[in-house]
Amino acid sequence: RNLLINAGSKLDALTQKSVDLRTRLPKAQETLAGLRTRYSAEVLESIDDNVDLASASLDEAEEVLPQAYEIESMPAGEQGGLIDAIRHIEHAITTADKLLEGVEHADENISTAKANVADLIQEISDEINEAGQLKQSAGADGARADWASLDDAVRAASAALTTASADAEKDPLGTYTELVDVDSALDTQLDTLRATAADQARQLRVFDQQLQSAGSQIQKAEDLISTRGRIVKSEARTHLANAQKLYAMAQQNRTRDTRAGIDYGRQAAVAAQRASKSAQNDITTYNNRHNSGGGTTGAIVTGMVINSILNSGRGGGGGFRGGRF
Repeated sequence: RNLLINAGSKLDALTQKSVDLRTRLPKAQETLAGLRTRYSAEVLESIDDNVDLASASLDEAEEVLPQAYEIESMPAGEQGGLIDAIRHIEHAITTADKLLEGVEHADENISTAKANVADLIQEISDEINEAGQLKQSAGADGARADWASLDDAVRAASAALTTASADAEKDPLGTYTELVDVDSALDTQLDTLRATAADQARQLRVFDQQLQSAGSQIQKAEDLISTRGRIVKSEARTHLANAQKLYAMAQQNRTRDTRAGIDYGRQAAVAAQRASKSAQNDITTYNNRHNSGGGTTGAIVTGMVINSILNSGRGGGGGFRGGRF
């Protein structure tokens, strides 16, 4: 909407830009001629036709400009295609500008390429190695990343390195430009993967802490229930079984779906707490019933132990302890 509202001023700015670029063409042609006297055709291969391409891009922009002005002058609602025309002109002018800059800054760019191409080759090689290590470690931790895009960036970088050393001597500028492009793409993928791996590592720490807490709660409930025999009713045992099941589900999801695993761990802890509370309620009820009968505390405790032995066969030794802690 804003572009349509300001279409007239935008077209004026693009027209001025095209005029400025047109005035740069002769100077750029002279600069290119001078470069050809100082460098081999191979060194200049990547910019040798820049001036011609810039001129063609300007021709395209200047051809569409009058059409865009004509559409802009029409009443609102009849300006279909104006946005596309403006975008097309912008692209052509931007392309021409970059092509001319390539010639205008060629001496500086060639010097930079010669001085830095070896370091860039080493940097990309190190990044390829890092990508492999991160993929292995982050993948093992269950990190969810766009592995296909990472692989594509690594393949492109590896392909560029294959010919870079040989091409750097004869075409330092072209080689350096290509390496900068693949390095940028690989950097983007690595930055994303580093962030993903770091986030997954944090999630795993939370998971391990949550599972440790849940395990302690389950062990506490299991110890309480297993030493009281049938004093503890089925509700507490049901909560304990549910806690153990949720604990197992959490373990299964540690790297498969860490967030889900954390949630299962939390649910396991809650279920274990319910088991302990329910068991304690049963024990309290048992004690109150025996107290109301006039027995002493010692008799109550003795009765609990005897009752446990008679009804469950043995006391202590829950199955959770040996399997997990």
